[in-house]
Amino acid sequence: MGLDGPERAAGDRRDLVERPVTEEAQGHHLAVRLVEPGHGAPDVPGLLAALTELRDRSLAGIGRGLTLTGLLKTNVLPDVLREHPAAVGPYLAIRDHFVQRLYHQRSGYWQPDGQGLEPADAADRAAALDLLAGGRPEPFAAAARALLAQRDPALALELVTAGLARHPGARELAHLRQQALYRLMERYQLQDPFRFLIYAELAGVEIGPVADA
Repeated sequence: MGLDGPERAAGDRRDLVERPVTEEAQGHHLAVRLVEPGHGAPDVPGLLAALTELRDRSLAGIGRGLTLTGLLKTNVLPDVLREHPAAVGPYLAIRDHFVQRLYHQRSGYWQPDGQGLEPADAADRAAALDLLAGGRPEPFAAAARALLAQRDPALALELVTAGLARHPGARELAHLRQQALYRLMERYQLQDPFRFLIYAELAGVEIGPVADA
């Protein structure tokens, strides 16, 4: 049997683990750099094993009909990370993006709960929520404050973004949007550089270059 590539040439086990993991992580430069052969993987023992377990458990969840949100809420932490604490940081930086890409590759256009069957854009959703709010910005603000108090800044951000789409001059909604973005930045600044940078850009925060040690 001929060799298909460098991973196959390196051996069946290396091919079984590294190639699928690297393929699922494509599109995220840090993730790819960490798991590509010859880069981060040899220096982070346990990372490939952890990502392979994450891949297998995510595929099993997709097979059971879990939605993407359901998969993400499982917060998979493979036992192998107990033996390799140095792999925890890289694993957490990759995990959600890895699962999202895998889900979209394997689940098709429609989610098991029907999402995607009748696509609606952000303006349509904002208009529907505005009906519930009685055409006023105050209910959006009240709900967003409650969500922030419940430590759910992501949903608060989604809600105030919809509110601002219908009420662009509402200062309180703009203020709450910044609060939600700052809290999301705080949440992800150490564990997920991808999300942190996106939320920082949305908040209008300039991130300077990291100083040399």
